[in-house]
Amino acid sequence: MPERKYRTAEERIAEIEKKIDYHQNAIAKLEKKKEFILAPKKRRGRVGLASVIKAAKENGMSVQEVAEKLGIEL
Repeated sequence: MPERKYRTAEERIAEIEKKIDYHQNAIAKLEKKKEFILAPKKRRGRVGLASVIKAAKENGMSVQEVAEKLGIEL
């Protein structure tokens, strides 16, 4: 009859520690994904004429001032 070898307590504890490390790393990755979902990067849309004029008005510029900056004579 073959002899059955039992794992020592230290070996079992080492295996458990290895599993704990693995799961802690998985949890850290999931936490990073959660942070990304909660604070996504701000997307920049295309800049159109309307948005440029709106931004100029918000900064106190008139359409004439914008035209002058662009070298357009009205």
